[in-house]
Amino acid sequence: NKTVGDISEQSGFKTAGVIVNGEFDRGIGGGICQVSTTLYNALIRADIQIIERSNHTRPISYVPLGTDAAVASGIKDLKFSNNTNHNIYILAKADGDDLSFKIFGNGEDRDYKINIIPKLNESIEPNVIEKYSDEIPEGEIEVEKKGAKGYSYITYKEIVKDQQVLKTEVLSKSYYVPQDRVIIIGQGENENHNKINKKHSDDK
Repeated sequence: NKTVGDISEQSGFKTAGVIVNGEFDRGIGGGICQVSTTLYNALIRADIQIIERSNHTRPISYVPLGTDAAVASGIKDLKFSNNTNHNIYILAKADGDDLSFKIFGNGEDRDYKINIIPKLNESIEPNVIEKYSDEIPEGEIEVEKKGAKGYSYITYKEIVKDQQVLKTEVLSKSYYVPQDRVIIIGQGENENHNKINKKHSDDK
């Protein structure tokens, strides 16, 4: 966040998709998490020490769940430390469509490769919130919000050398909150009931 600096229209940021209180919305600087996430994926594959990383509140689609890195000023940040014996060089490229990061270092520090394996730990069903309305005929139900499942992921790191897995360890744990399903239950007068009452009245 310190590197990115002030996120505002004055500093050149535009409106894009953001997540606010677990809900998808639009806001200034939306999309910065795609930068932090791409950098994070390069860092963990280079086995660079991660000091701070947070997943998004809700599931995102541009990387496998359990491998994202959300940032938000004053709330969530991505921090890492060079744990090699030499300097590292970070190369970032973006052309308007694609973004990439590469981590360069001394081969003496890393004579192995890293595999990243996210695994689903649990699916969480959404709560169902019931509302009542007189504007909807009794017996009818309308869906105000579909809701969505939440997920718990455990991401593992495999250290591989000469095509042999030397070690497997937990890299991170991620929890994506479910989104409540909201339904509206009708309590108003039924139209068919009104028609029958009107017909009986006409008969009289």
